[in-house]
This record gives sequence, structure tokens and C-alpha cells, in this order.
Amino acid sequence: MRRWRIWLSGAVVMLLGLNTGAFAQVAGVEPPVYEPRFLGVVNYGEGTCTAESEYDIDNTARYGNDCTRLKFVFGPILAKPGQNDVLIQPVTFEKPWNDGFMVRNKPNLVDQLGRTPPVEDLHLHHGTWLNANRNYGSGPFWASGEEKTVLIFPEKTGIRIMPSDQWLLLHMVHNASPQPMLTYITYEMDYVPLAAAERIGIKNLRQIWLDVGGGRFHPQAEPYLLNPVFNTQRGFGQPDRLGYESQVGFDGTTGDASAAGSKVCYYPRENCARFNSAGRVSAQQGLDVSDEVDGKDQTVDAGLGGAEEGTLVVMGGHLHPGGVRTEVELVRKIDGVEHKRLINISDAVYWDHAERANAGGPPISWDLSMTGTIRDLGWSVRVKKGDILRLNGVYETDIASWYEQMGIVMTWVLPGDTSGIDVFDPNTVLDHRFPGGNDAGVLPARLPPNMAAAEAGNLCTPGFNPETGKTTLCTRGQVTRPAEDARGNHNPGNEPALPTRKGPVLDEITVQGFSYGPADLGVIAAAGVPQVKAGKPLRFTNVDTAGYIWHTITRCKQPCTGATTASYPLADGGKPREAFSSDAEFLADPMDFDSSELGFGLAPAQRAEWTFTPTETGVYAFWCRIHPWMRGAFEVVP
Repeated sequence: MRRWRIWLSGAVVMLLGLNTGAFAQVAGVEPPVYEPRFLGVVNYGEGTCTAESEYDIDNTARYGNDCTRLKFVFGPILAKPGQNDVLIQPVTFEKPWNDGFMVRNKPNLVDQLGRTPPVEDLHLHHGTWLNANRNYGSGPFWASGEEKTVLIFPEKTGIRIMPSDQWLLLHMVHNASPQPMLTYITYEMDYVPLAAAERIGIKNLRQIWLDVGGGRFHPQAEPYLLNPVFNTQRGFGQPDRLGYESQVGFDGTTGDASAAGSKVCYYPRENCARFNSAGRVSAQQGLDVSDEVDGKDQTVDAGLGGAEEGTLVVMGGHLHPGGVRTEVELVRKIDGVEHKRLINISDAVYWDHAERANAGGPPISWDLSMTGTIRDLGWSVRVKKGDILRLNGVYETDIASWYEQMGIVMTWVLPGDTSGIDVFDPNTVLDHRFPGGNDAGVLPARLPPNMAAAEAGNLCTPGFNPETGKTTLCTRGQVTRPAEDARGNHNPGNEPALPTRKGPVLDEITVQGFSYGPADLGVIAAAGVPQVKAGKPLRFTNVDTAGYIWHTITRCKQPCTGATTASYPLADGGKPREAFSSDAEFLADPMDFDSSELGFGLAPAQRAEWTFTPTETGVYAFWCRIHPWMRGAFEVVP
């Protein structure tokens, strides 16, 4: 017992010691408050489920005093400097302990003051909730990332939660600052007790988990434990087009006429990078198997709870910076022939850097909100046993390379329900515009003001049209959350030029103490830019891995010396396509480099060293994707 007490005391001293500065600044301030009402101490029935933004749903208007908003606080989580690892912990009591239904959930990440920290310092890479003892569907039953999508269920549907349920939270909190931080994951849940839910007629949904990075889509794919990531690199892919024959496109036309402009890569439909997140070649990460793969498939009967068919009533995606949208197709064999229909597009809406209420920012940061759709917007899709949901994550590939990305879609099905739209019926029209509502009470999409103005008069009208005898399914949804100030810092400020003085000749660089050693910006200002011989190997070694700290060496655009912001720096240092004689040379450019994460643990690479052989002379700047304030440079000489 004495030994246990000594260990516990030491842990507390270490915890407080690491955060002395933070606590000294907030004397007398309490951490986020743990509310007791989910333990049953306070009776439910408060009618506190009102909408919190123009994109939210007012569940008090739906359910009156039967709905109560429960506020949960998970933590504290001590995030060390540069923390970027995946952890899984039991949810001990931060869940409802009365039998009932979850009908909405809103996530957040806060510090010990209850404030949302700047995304360039700390952000929620992802949080994934699982139930250990009772299956809510296939895979996790709810998840979110830094986009913090508010999960809203259609009216009179939800997830049944029982007091005996044992939740787990798999989380990845990324501390990109040089200081340790105490952080908390919070989630606000709208909850209807069982007796009221039965009186209202709330039906239980089952979750279906879709993930392009989880599991194998091809024998030569390489998935990673608990961290389903992939790379998309600059120049891969094709111009952004939706070419679904006889289906309405972005601009209201049919056929292959829906050009959106920039270059994108569909993963895993296309080969999207020269190498994968472990620095090796695998399927669609340097090994092109596009003639064998059309997406990542999930059979729908895994989430129907034994029913032979059902209706999908909710769908929404999760992407990282650089992500454009997720696309889900429903695939069915009819008379032995595979048919597919694009049933859902979940867009990444990037917020304007100046007019924060408007959309229109470039796809280069976490300053985004995902769109999702529900039955209240007229979206419901009937599925049958043996159908396949096929997912692709779409990333832009013009601006920069995007390493260790994700493409996830969560959908919920109402088992046994046959009221959904049959998308294989010849009288069904799939319209890839935003829904504008209809006379039958179907809600219009809630969109940012400038998007709503731009789309006015060009919206999809869902439902049955008696004049044409056809039923329209609008495949897009609505924004679920407004812009957040913590993600709005985009100005890198002054970018001083790199020194012109030449430094020592190197063939090895040791990364230690959050420094690139002789190649670090803080060193070369005095010692000069180190010289590296063209054609000779340059070895980087991460000594910090002894402290479970990972680093990367990732090229950025010169001089790469500005202040770290939500969108700076980027992996955008490669030469433009015009500088190469062919696409093959451009895509194989070795000077557009990234080491992958160097370190041991759950990082995909599982190595502490990376050897790079430069081929072209010149000065090259680089940064650490995990600690973006770490910068360096070297000059390749003959």
C-alpha cells in the first residue's frame, strides 16, 4: 500500500510540475465542471435541448420537456509537447446512467479553463466512441475530429443507451505546441428517457462504420492498427469531375458535365501517392491497382441487427485538411450484373478567412465544417441484404501534399424499415445539389449565407413529383456547425529570408530536443545553412523517440520562416508541373520529400531513421508536421 501511495504522489507531483506555468496563470479557476445529472441525481425532463446555432436542430421544439441536454467531461488528458499518439480508455461514468435515447451529440476539446485552444496549438485529431458489451452496429457508434460535427438524428430516432453499457473512448489529441497541456474532451448530449421515448415513438437506429483506411481493400494494401491513415500527394489524381451518367450534376446538368475545377485524388479508387504513411509502397500508395479497386466496400447487413433490409436515414463524413468531400455509392447486383449509384456527398466546407460567417476559404487547414444529411432533409435510402456501401475520400492535390489523412463516413440505418427511396428504381432521380425543401414539410439545407445566395434557384427538390412520376433523392446535406474562432488564425506574418551564409558540410542530422540540430532555423541564423552533397545520402535520426516523441522532415515552400498558424506551413515545397518534361517526372520528384513519422509506438513508420538522397542543387526548407514550429533548411551543392 505504501508503495502505491508513493507512486500516486509522485504522479501527481509530476503532473502539476509539468503544468506549473499553466496553473500559475489561472489561480482560483476550476477545470470544466462535471455535471451530476447523468448519474440520475437530478431528474430528467428539463426541456434544455434548444438549438445553439443557425445550423442546429431545436430538440426542445421536437420533444418538449422530455429532452434534457447532458454535459459530459472526459479527462483530464495530459498532452505532452508534440503528442500525436492514439490512446484508448474506458469511459468510467461519462455516459447516461438512465435507460433512454441519445438524439443529438456535440463534441468539443477544451483546456483547463474550459476554453477551446487555437488549433495550431492543440486539436482533436479524432475521438471515437465504442461500446464494449453491447453492439450498436458495425464498428464505433460515434466519432468526430477537429471539425467537431454535431451529430443530429432524424425526428423520432436515436440510439438506445442502457445503464449497463460499457463505453470506450479511443482518442488522438495533437499537442502541436512546445508546452505540455491539460485538456478535456467534452460532449453535450440531448437525451430522452425510455418511458418518454416509448410514448413519443422514438425508434432505435443501428450504426454502420465506413472507413477507407480501415482494413484491406486490396491484398497489397497496408492498414495500420488504430490509425487508419493514407497519403495524397501533389499532382496525383485528375481534374475534379462527377461523371455519373443520367444523374444530375453540380450545375444541374446531366451526364459528364460537372466540372468543379481543381485537381483531386479519390482514395482508394486511384493511386494517390508515391509511398504510404510508413514510407513504403503499397496499393494506391505507389502501387497503382486502379483497374482492380473502385473504393472501400462495406456490406450493409453487418449493421442491420438481423433484419434483411432497412433504410439509411443519416450519413456524414470526416476528412482532414486538404479533404474536399466523401462519396458513398450503393452497389447492388441485379441479374448477376453489378450496378452502382452515388447516394451521398459529404462536403468539407472551408470558412472564409476574413468573413467568418461565409464559406470559401482554401482547403488547407482544420478551419472547416462537414456537411451531413438526414431524413428530415428528404434523404432516406432503402438497402437490402447483400448490398454494398462503397466509400472514397476525395482530397485536393493542386495546392500541397497531405500526409496521414483519413476518409470516414458514419451512417445510421433503421432496421426493417422499407420506406426509403429505392435508388435502382428507374423512376428515381439522383440530384447532386443541396436540398431546398419541399411542400410536404421536408426541411431545406442550412448553408452559409454566401453559399445559400449562390445556390438560390439551383437547389434540389426532394421527394415525389406527381407531374413527372419520379422521385428525387438529394445526395448533399447541410453544414452542421458554424466557424470557430480557434481555427481562424491564418496569417503567417513576416517571412524572413533564409541566411545566405554557407554552413558546414553534413551527411547526418540528429533531431533532438525539438531541434533539427545544425539544420535548425535557430542554429543556421548564426552558423549558416548546412551544405549537403548532391547524390550523397543524408541521414536523419530522431533521438527524441526515446521520450515517445515523433518527428517528420517534410518539405515546405521557401523560406518557410513565418509564424505557425492554422494553415501554415504546408507541404507545398515541390516545383510546379511546368518545370518537368512529363507527368511521370513530376509525380516521381524526389525533392518533394517527406520522411513519414519517425518514432516507435503507434506511428505507422516504426523507425527512428530516414535516409534521403538529394538529386538537385539548391536551398530546401522543411518542417515537422507534428511540431509545425520546428523548421530547418539545407543547401544541396555539387
